[in-house]
Amino acid sequence: MLPAALVPFPPRESKLSLREGVNWWHRATSVERVTPMKELGVLTRIDPRDAWAKEAGEFSPWLARHLTQLGEGVVRSKRLQGVNPGGRRRDAPSLDSRSRRTARGTPPWPRTEPRAGPVRRGNMARENQVATNPRPTVEDLLLAPGKAELVDGELVLMAPTGGAPGYAADEIFASLREYTRRTGRGRAVGDNKAFRVNLPNRDSFSPDAAFYVGPDPGMKFFEGAPVFAVEVRSEGDYGPAAEQAIADKRRDYFAAGTQIVWDVDLQSDDVIRVHRAAVPERATLYRRGHIAEAEPAVPGWRMPVDDLFS
Repeated sequence: MLPAALVPFPPRESKLSLREGVNWWHRATSVERVTPMKELGVLTRIDPRDAWAKEAGEFSPWLARHLTQLGEGVVRSKRLQGVNPGGRRRDAPSLDSRSRRTARGTPPWPRTEPRAGPVRRGNMARENQVATNPRPTVEDLLLAPGKAELVDGELVLMAPTGGAPGYAADEIFASLREYTRRTGRGRAVGDNKAFRVNLPNRDSFSPDAAFYVGPDPGMKFFEGAPVFAVEVRSEGDYGPAAEQAIADKRRDYFAAGTQIVWDVDLQSDDVIRVHRAAVPERATLYRRGHIAEAEPAVPGWRMPVDDLFS
């Protein structure tokens, strides 16, 4: 690239747009422009202000008008390189000791627009929230590197779960799938599927297992909430903050139209807590040796609690 003092600027009356200005800069600093400079012989150090006699009236005003857009372009360029604008590469997230990750920053994957939005990696406890505009959209969910939800204007990324919670969720899905095949009702949905909703504080759910009665989404996300949702606790889903986050998410489910939410806790004697939209604060408890249900969301379906354990 040419030294800055040797780069000619466009005339004052050119009034370049941002795209034209960037293209002009690339042409001005390209190898083709460097080659003829060999005829100068030995380069002499000069005061840039002497070479840029009209810089104050030509380049600086243009730069001031487009500074924000240029900054967004730099952010997008870093994302395309897999680098968080804050300096962290996407392949080096900060991890806590729990089954879900906690990290803050701008999503490091490419977007179709150079948009800055918050991202959070964490367990169900909503800690260290970031408020940045504009809000991430379903477009960001499509590009998320793994399971994610859009909550409180943030893209919440979830790490893979542990063996026991994963086994329990898989068994619930398998039982629901057998029910749909036998009855022809609804659709059994496994882990890492997205349900689009329209709540003031939430745009999507991704339960560990679910039962859905809406239209076939094809290659798209499910539209609307499932009638039955299952949340299996991981090792980081304990403590006062986690309990509050779980209750908040359950209220979101009910506000979006879900009828039944299972809170599955493999470390508790009360393995399954069945919460119903009709009486959200009162749960039906099922322990080992019991047969659990999800009435009225999944009529006639039953599942032994013992099946959740390998």
